[in-house]
Amino acid sequence: MNQEFRTHVEQYVRDCMADHNKEHDFDHVLRVRENALLVARSEGIKDLLTVEVASLLHNIKSIKYCQDSFFRTQEIWELLLPFMSCYRIYKTLLIIDNVAWEMEVKPLYQLPYVLHFPELSVVRDADRLDAMGATGLVRAFMHGGERRGDIHSVIQYCKDHLLFIKDRIHTPSAKFMAVNRHHFMLHFLKRLCSKG
Repeated sequence: MNQEFRTHVEQYVRDCMADHNKEHDFDHVLRVRENALLVARSEGIKDLLTVEVASLLHNIKSIKYCQDSFFRTQEIWELLLPFMSCYRIYKTLLIIDNVAWEMEVKPLYQLPYVLHFPELSVVRDADRLDAMGATGLVRAFMHGGERRGDIHSVIQYCKDHLLFIKDRIHTPSAKFMAVNRHHFMLHFLKRLCSKG
C-alpha cells in the first residue's frame, strides 16, 4: 500500500470515526490493522492490500455508527477506486459487511463463498484479538464507564463475552496469539473477583 493511499484511507476513517465511543476509536482501528497484517503474513496471505484496507475500514459501516449504509458504500467505492481494482473493492466491502460478531452466524450476503475469503478470517481474528488481553479488558471497562455500569456488571460482561473469544478465532496464527491474552484475562478477573 503506497503512503498516499494509506494516508487517504486513514484520514477518511479518522473523519468517520470522530464521534465513535472510545472502545471503537481510531486507535482500535490501528491495532486491528497491525494484528491483521501480522496474522496475514503468518498465514501466507498474498493480498495484503485488501487485508490492510479492510482492517482500516472494518467499523465504518457498523450499524452502531452508520445511519446510511448505502451512502457509506458509495463513499467507500469513490475512496478506493483510484487505488484498487473493482474486484478488490468488492472483496473489501464483503469483508467489512461480514466482520461483525453477528455476521458470522448470519452473513449479510448469505453467500457461502464469502466465508471462505481468507482475508475475512484474518480481519475478523485481528478485531477479536483487540478485544482480548489487557487491551480488551481496558476497552470493556471503558465501555462500562461510558454506560455508567458498575464494576460488577463490567466483570460479568467480561466473563460472558470476552472469555469466549478464543473459541471464535479462525486462523492458527491468531489462535496462538489468543492463548496468552486469554490467560491474562483469566488471571486478572480471578484476582479482581478475589479482591486480591
